[in-house]
Amino acid sequence: MMDHISSASMNENQETSHLGMLVSQFGLRMSLPDKIFCWFTGAIGLIILGGLLFVVYAYFRDPYPLTFSSYIPLGVMAYLSFQSFILLCNHEALVTPFRRKITIYLYEKGFVYCEGCERRELLWSQVKSVERGAITMWFGVFPRYIVCPSSGKAVVLNSIIGDVVELGRAIERGVADHLWPEVLADFQAGKPFVLPGLAVSQRYASKSDIKLAWRLVEVVEADMERLVIKGKGSSGAWLWLPVSQLINLGILAKLLIYIKEEQGLDMRVEV
Repeated sequence: MMDHISSASMNENQETSHLGMLVSQFGLRMSLPDKIFCWFTGAIGLIILGGLLFVVYAYFRDPYPLTFSSYIPLGVMAYLSFQSFILLCNHEALVTPFRRKITIYLYEKGFVYCEGCERRELLWSQVKSVERGAITMWFGVFPRYIVCPSSGKAVVLNSIIGDVVELGRAIERGVADHLWPEVLADFQAGKPFVLPGLAVSQRYASKSDIKLAWRLVEVVEADMERLVIKGKGSSGAWLWLPVSQLINLGILAKLLIYIKEEQGLDMRVEV
């Protein structure tokens, strides 16, 4: 038995040796509140559905004329039962017993995404872009990352994964580190780094034809929903962009830190 386990472990190490050392491992977030919420929602949905079916059965067993006011509670019961079912089937924000297991192994040179029987392996050199964003629902805002490879379908990392922001930021940094030499060479040669709605050059941040010198920038910050640039002495934002339309914010973060250190600025960078 031990020989079998050692052999399996050796084969797995050989399969991932080109990815470097294992840095961390991430899996589904299934806390006690998640379990309580899941089973409570399921129970409420079943109770409402049972009541609805009983009313329908009673009506067909002993038909009686229905008034308009009789349809209202039936409609409400049907709607609540349907919403409970939709909520339990929503695998982007809630971990349910119907969800396939997800495990992500983060390595020095890439990551391995395992969902059920599916296994996908991506080196940083195979990733074209990383997108950051959030899903807004009536019960909260949930972070999400989309990793787009050079070929094949994208890998979507939702908030059902524990510490998904930490995982997404690590992937952003890995991809940025791989692309950094080329980006830095172009930047030092005078080529601006361009994102939708924003161009970053050595002296300015630009939006359309409006420029703001880096020495006049107080803070550049980005969370899961927006990118904001604020000028010194200004109460409002000089630039506000939804991060859903931006890619590779890890490169932008490295570029801003490079500008800050190269020019000795007191600009604050939180990207």
